[in-house]
Amino acid sequence: MQYFGFFLLVVFVGGLIFGLLQMMKGKKLLSAPFKKTGEAASNPQAGDATGTISVEGQVACQQPLRGPQSGQPCIYFHYKLEEEHTKSKLTERGTETTKEWRVVSEQKQGTAFTLDDGTGPVWVQITDSVDADLQQSFSGVPGTGAGGGVAGAALGIVAAAMSGGRLRATERIIPHQGKLFALGKLEAGRIGKTDGMMGKLILSPKGREGLLGATKRNQIIGFVLAGVGLVAGVP
Repeated sequence: MQYFGFFLLVVFVGGLIFGLLQMMKGKKLLSAPFKKTGEAASNPQAGDATGTISVEGQVACQQPLRGPQSGQPCIYFHYKLEEEHTKSKLTERGTETTKEWRVVSEQKQGTAFTLDDGTGPVWVQITDSVDADLQQSFSGVPGTGAGGGVAGAALGIVAAAMSGGRLRATERIIPHQGKLFALGKLEAGRIGKTDGMMGKLILSPKGREGLLGATKRNQIIGFVLAGVGLVAGVP
């Protein structure tokens, strides 16, 4: 019972942190000036005092990336290779065996593209990790996707030879077509990640209103979990 109480307190802390992060994200979405793509491209002062701006439009990319495993064209991908590990421990009920996945390697890559709402294109540059709604494009054995997964397959072969463990690869992308919302810092005619250690480029196919709604919902869920964990965990 004591361990269950500790678990509920962990739920409280996790829910509180998640809720606060979503609340901060919601405030950022509301405070960033929402401009036409043509204005963002032509007016260096279109953002706020820090250069933060948000736009929404159709994606265009002349040289899209390719997912390492799926081979699907995209403007960003997150590729992760994991190895399955088995753990055994002695408990009051005897030996218990559990399995967990550990990350062997991770790769994140983005490129430049434009967004256009009909008023003219503005460049968006992905240079780092993004805060985005990613679409899963592959999950399975490394090297078996349509893209060939050369890097993933090579890493998988090496890791398998060393450990004999089971491997899986997961790939998530942002497609190179469709409508996209972007929030970042406008600088030298391009939108990139915001300033600060935690600064990121926010991207979402939901659009500004849809992302605001999802963020508000996530904030409520986080605080509800925190409340349940606190009320049930302390006793």
